[in-house]
Amino acid sequence: MMISAERSRYGPTLAAICLLIALAAARSASAQPWGWGSPPPRPDPVIACRQVVTGLMTALDNGDADALRLYIFADRRVTAQHMGLTALVECIVAQRDLERAIVARWGAGVSGSVAGQSFFSPADRALVESARVELTSENDAMMLLASGVSPITLHYSRVEGRWRVVLVGTITSLYDGFERTPEPGSIKRIGYLRAVAAALRQVTGQLSDGKFTSPDAVRGALQKTLEVSIKAPQQKLPADSG
Repeated sequence: MMISAERSRYGPTLAAICLLIALAAARSASAQPWGWGSPPPRPDPVIACRQVVTGLMTALDNGDADALRLYIFADRRVTAQHMGLTALVECIVAQRDLERAIVARWGAGVSGSVAGQSFFSPADRALVESARVELTSENDAMMLLASGVSPITLHYSRVEGRWRVVLVGTITSLYDGFERTPEPGSIKRIGYLRAVAAALRQVTGQLSDGKFTSPDAVRGALQKTLEVSIKAPQQKLPADSG
């Protein structure tokens, strides 16, 4: 369970994406450079974690790829997690791009669309501002939002002096096999995310070219494109460059 968010009405796959990424939430100040051998001062965990979670909400609403990469945790020693984070960010950005294209064509108030709307309500943000933060170890914390709402996990990097949101079961469940390459199960999950992002980009391009006559036509095309993309044989994943 997670903070309440507007569910996309563009089919079950998009709704699932919305629910997946709504776990995230954050924006913290960029880590400042420090001298060699001198770690940055440790921020107050309660204040910092609240800023991170509230800020990632903004990053999600804006589809801000740079902010999303900064505020979602991935173990950089694990290639699969690095690649999974990149693929997840691509999905989020591609979804927001499609929503913006829908707004440009039919307006923000179009029936059956949540295009342009925030994933998070003012109540969600207020909940974060009053949430209790508990350290579970020197570099890990839990944000306790409310009864019946799963806590948000955060991890602190001593090198960067930054907290990040941990997407348990999404990014942290991706693993490497031999030679620091993703193991088969992780390859499949990363490939799925990439297929979703590609389908979103394809439909966005078609919409921009004037192919569709209604939001329902966009929804139908997206579902069909997703089905074709997901059923296609998985290709070997190229290594990320970033």
